[in-house]
Order: sequence, then structure tokens, then C-alpha cells
Amino acid sequence: MKKVFFLLASLLSIHLSSLAKDEQQTDILLSMLKTSRDDTSRVGLLIRICCEKWKYAEYAEAKKFADEALTLSQQLRFTNGIAASYNQIGIVYWYVKDNENALAYHRKALTIYRQSGNQQGISEVLNRIGHDYADMPDYQKALDYFQQALELDQQLNNPDGVAKNTDLIGFIYMNLSDYSRALRYYFQALELSEKIDSKRGISAVSHDIAVVYEKQNNLSEALKFSSRGLSLALKIGEQHLIEEAYEGLEKIYLKMHNYEEAYAIRLKYDEIETALRNADNAGRIRQMQMQYEFDKKQVSDSLRIAQEKEIGEIKLQKQKAYTYGGLLGIIITITLLFFVYRNYSKQRIANQKLQKTQEQLIKSEKMAAFGVMASRVSHEIQNPLNFVINFSELSTHLMKDILESPAEKNKEENDAVLMENIKKINEHGKKAASIIKQLQEHSLKGTAHKFFEEKNVSGT
Repeated sequence: MKKVFFLLASLLSIHLSSLAKDEQQTDILLSMLKTSRDDTSRVGLLIRICCEKWKYAEYAEAKKFADEALTLSQQLRFTNGIAASYNQIGIVYWYVKDNENALAYHRKALTIYRQSGNQQGISEVLNRIGHDYADMPDYQKALDYFQQALELDQQLNNPDGVAKNTDLIGFIYMNLSDYSRALRYYFQALELSEKIDSKRGISAVSHDIAVVYEKQNNLSEALKFSSRGLSLALKIGEQHLIEEAYEGLEKIYLKMHNYEEAYAIRLKYDEIETALRNADNAGRIRQMQMQYEFDKKQVSDSLRIAQEKEIGEIKLQKQKAYTYGGLLGIIITITLLFFVYRNYSKQRIANQKLQKTQEQLIKSEKMAAFGVMASRVSHEIQNPLNFVINFSELSTHLMKDILESPAEKNKEENDAVLMENIKKINEHGKKAASIIKQLQEHSLKGTAHKFFEEKNVSGT
């Protein structure tokens, strides 16, 4: 188990290094965006930043940049920019499992690309529609779109697209339980990915080959390809590839009855899964906060402009009144009274609008606070529950081995590990119960916020 932890630690250090480089890339793109003009090159920058954001599970941020790219493209009447923006919005919806919206946006993009004759764009969107149908799942439609994308990429001499779509066709056949045909396409995709030195492609295909071998119980080959896929996934730093690789490797170790390695992999899988979920939640909360600040500023500016306009009107009317002279005093007095009454009515209406706006802002602040509270509660309780689930799963496999193993020594060793697992299940179950009890006590006192502050201070 020490060897496994050492390997994971080494790979994780490579992963963190790649993340730092990618963060620098994103910072460079954001810096370029600040000085860019509102033209087609800015649309390209927004699309690239969107890709970086969804690549690292920052979906709310990714959609924000895609929406901005769409708005600017529509203002510029930039057809390919509109299609590319629709495609990116569809990808974000696909990642958050909203396949209906994903398919709708991808179909919009496909229509525009076909009208403009952009063959590369058509190929990309055919591939994305295949993803949408695969997740529904509708494997026959997914296979049809992946084959269309493959044929078009072959015509365009696009080796990267050919490799991706070959791999995805293999994925469909795997889900249709046609393992021999799946492996044939997978090894073709692996060869193509190695030729163009696509580390992401090699990682993804290696994981897919490992899944087929695991289903066929060829565990030695499954372990070899799964390890290769994980190593490359950590090097390139794409979170979803890493998550898939950990999940596949855990299944292989469980089938091999290698529970120590399976447990070590599960810990890393939970860490990545939690990071992805927290990144998505944090992104959504940031989006709410940004929208709240924007709405607040917009209301404030509107009120300020309205008040300045009213003050300007009063000054103008007074200046006109002074020019009439003494003989028009009565008329001036009546006029001033009229304007005073009108301004009073306007001010009263403005005050009513201000009050309603303030109430709406308070409501928005409460909603944002509830969102933060929910995220914190789920974070506090999730960790002990993960341990309870993991140890209970391992205990199930240990119990099966105890019942099936003829050797008394193995039974004694497994008994000891089983008892330790039960102890940890009890320990983490009590920890979850303790967190809930503390939260209930603080809630009754109205000091729930102090509960989370204490947690943050103590580092738990």
C-alpha cells in the first residue's frame, strides 16, 4: 500500500504542476481580454477562456464567457462566432447533465455551420451531438452522428478528429456489449493518438480499453491500460479524465481482491469528485453574487440618473420663472405650485420604487446566504459519510472473502481488517451525527453562522 501511495503522490505532484501552468494560461487569456477590442478576435478569446473554464469544472464561469461571446457575435453579425458560442453553451449544459438543453444548442450551432459551409465546425458539432445522444442514452443515434463526424474528419484530413471519433465509436460498441468490435476501434484510436502525440487522446483511449478488459475479466491487461490512462490524465490535469481513471482503477483492484490499493484509489477518487462538486457549487454561488452586484449597481445608477434629471428640471423651471417679471407673479406662483406638486408625486413614486428595490435586494442577499449555507452543510457532512460508504463497501468484500476462503489464516487477517472497518464506520457515523447535533443546537440558538466560523478556524 505504501508503494501505491508513493505512486499516487508522485502523479499528484505532476498534476498540480500542470494545473499551475494551465492557471497561468487562463490568466494570460484574461489579461489579453482586458485590452482587446469588441471585434471577432475578442470573440475568439472569450471562446478559449470558456473552454479553459469547463475543462476544470468551472461551469458557471464557462457559461458566462460563452454568453458574452454570443452577445458580441450577434452585435457584430459574426456567423461563425454565434455558432461557436452556441456550441460552447451546449458543452457546458452537457457537463452538468442537462442533455435536453445541450442538444438544443448544438442543433442551433449545426444549422448555422451548415448554412455558412464551415466543414470544421460541422464536424465538431456532429461529435458533440453524438455525446448528447450517448448520455441520454440513445446509442444508435449517437453511433450515426459519430460516424458522420468521422467521415467528415477523414475528408478534411483532421487526424485529431479521426482519432476522437474512432474512440467514441468504440465506446458505443462497448455499451452495446460488442466487445470485440469495441476493442478493434479502440486500438485504432490509440494508434492514431500516438501518431499525433495526443496525450489526452491516449489517456482517454487507454481508460476505455481498460474498461473493456475489466468487463472481460482480463484484469492484468485492464490494470496496465488503466494505470497508463491515469498517469497521462494527471500530467495533462483534466479533472474529468482523472475522475474516470480513478473510478476504473478502483473497480479493477476490487475485482482482483486487492482491497488496500482499491481503498487508496477510492480516497483519491473522492478527493477529485469533491473538488469537482465544490468547484461547480462555488462557480454557481459566484455567478449569483456577481448578478446580485450587477443588479444592485444598475438600480443605484438608475435612481441616481432619475434624481439628477428631476433636479435639473426644477432648476430649469425656476430660471424660466424668474424671467417673467413682476406682472406675471401670480402665474409664476401657480406654475411653481404645479411643479412642486408634480415633483412631490414623482419623488413619492421614486421612494416607492426604492423601497421595493431594497426589499428585492434583501431577498437576493438571503437567497445567496441560503446557497452558501447549503453548500457548507453538504461539505461538512459529506466527508464522514464518504468514509462510512467506503468502509462499508470494503467490509462487504472482506465478508465475502471470509465466507469463501478455506484458509483460517486469511480468515483471521480479514476478520481483523473487518473489525477495524466496522470501528471506523462507527467512528465516522458518530462524527456525522455529532456535526448534525451541533448544527441543530446552533440553529435553535440562532448562531448557525458561528458553527461554520468555528469549523473554519479549527480547520475541520
